[in-house]
Amino acid sequence: VWLLLPAVSAGFIAFNENLYSFMHDSIYEAALSLLNDENKDHFHYKAARYYMQESSLNMTSEFLFRAAHHLLSVNHLSLLTSDYYGISQFLLRASRCAKTSGDCVSGLRYLQAIRLLHESVGIEITSEYLLEEAECEFFNSNFSSALELSARIQSSSGQVANKAQAACLMAEIHMRQSDSQLALETALTWLAVFGIELNRNPTREECDEARIVLKDDVGKNPFIRFRSLGLVECKNSEAVMNLLAGASTFAACISDV
Repeated sequence: VWLLLPAVSAGFIAFNENLYSFMHDSIYEAALSLLNDENKDHFHYKAARYYMQESSLNMTSEFLFRAAHHLLSVNHLSLLTSDYYGISQFLLRASRCAKTSGDCVSGLRYLQAIRLLHESVGIEITSEYLLEEAECEFFNSNFSSALELSARIQSSSGQVANKAQAACLMAEIHMRQSDSQLALETALTWLAVFGIELNRNPTREECDEARIVLKDDVGKNPFIRFRSLGLVECKNSEAVMNLLAGASTFAACISDV
């Protein structure tokens, strides 16, 4: 500790409640520049590990993003490969938190780092990560990249729920590109995967009959009916509901044309 006292006296670092901190980012950057590349990587790795541990004890996202920053600052991925799965899951958590806060640019950086880490160890990345990356690309208005990633999800092994969510994303992109018919076909095709075959050209009588069945099931007060239902925790059920909601919107747009 006494070795740092001259730096404290010179005003380069501050000492407060048993903690040292740099007085300014420029001082931190200057100190970091004194390290060679290998030592920089070890510094970022150790800092990341420290903040990863702290983030598990802290309800805020401050330490979460600090850890993610240091992980992305490690240039030699060999330092991270021994725990590639744990680090990938941590960066996935950071990406979801960033996306929730509206920072999809940072979220995308974390996901791309996961992909590079998987490639460095020669392991195929799973649809869980690809789906998050596709969503971030979508929210960043990179529709072509989102479509490419969604198509990759559907052609690779993985949970059918993830494939269906990718289909929802593809349908939404088609809709935003003014192709409501393709969006509807995408949703209907994947509903069929779950055993739900919908008539593409129902008669008025069939629509009226379905409406009566729905009204009888829901009752006069939809709020009471739906409030009694439990929270959906089945990914397949969630995917089906998203597909149905999307299909109804796309069909309405086609009928309005």
